[in-house]
Amino acid sequence: MEGNKIGEYKLETLAKGIIHEIRNPLNAVYAHIQLLEEEIEGTEGENLQDYLLQIKVGLSQIDGILREFSRFVQQNKPTLREENLNSLLDNVLRFVDAECRSHDIKIIKNLSGNLPKILIDANQIKQVILNLILNANQAMLRGGILTVTTSLTEKGDFVCIEVQDTGIGISEKQKTRIFDLFYSTKPTSTGLGLPIVQKIVHDHDGKIEINSGQNKGTGAMILLPVNTHLISYHEEHEEHEEIIEQTV
Repeated sequence: MEGNKIGEYKLETLAKGIIHEIRNPLNAVYAHIQLLEEEIEGTEGENLQDYLLQIKVGLSQIDGILREFSRFVQQNKPTLREENLNSLLDNVLRFVDAECRSHDIKIIKNLSGNLPKILIDANQIKQVILNLILNANQAMLRGGILTVTTSLTEKGDFVCIEVQDTGIGISEKQKTRIFDLFYSTKPTSTGLGLPIVQKIVHDHDGKIEINSGQNKGTGAMILLPVNTHLISYHEEHEEHEEIIEQTV
């Protein structure tokens, strides 16, 4: 019973958030429709195009919120396959290279050479990295440096991905809310990017941490578990192959 109450509370909170976020652009749409109607009754009609543009902007905001929310609630559980994380990151960075250069953002790669392959959903992890890079780029309006680093934790139980920018950073107060649904410091953002990132990471049994300070840049650190039984399987398989080779 207690679990149902918690679920109902979360659903109610979610519904209120959706209504609030959709109502704001809708109000703007309705206001401009009213202005448009008044303009049509006149004789000049010189502001019609501007009113129509504002209506389209409002509708576009609604569409963006609904699409992002749909991605969040319909996010499938990861389909895990053995992947080379460095190769995946290389592909993502090649994809964003032109966009970064056009905004005077330099990419620095520090990819560890001793990473084991891990079980991940490649498409979902690409989505995570792209989202973090997009946030980083938006924080470096006058250009900067984007550093992407991979490493293996000391115990060898997690692979670490770090995305660091030299942007404007965020305050301590803002940092406490960055994973809240619909929260954003950017007026054109839906506020669903980082909650989606967090959900994907958690679905991989991973961890995510954001470190930032105003005018000190922002760093996102993701830890993804190394599948130990997969490593054991490969070690046993290699040993078995060596024995066969020796006996031939």
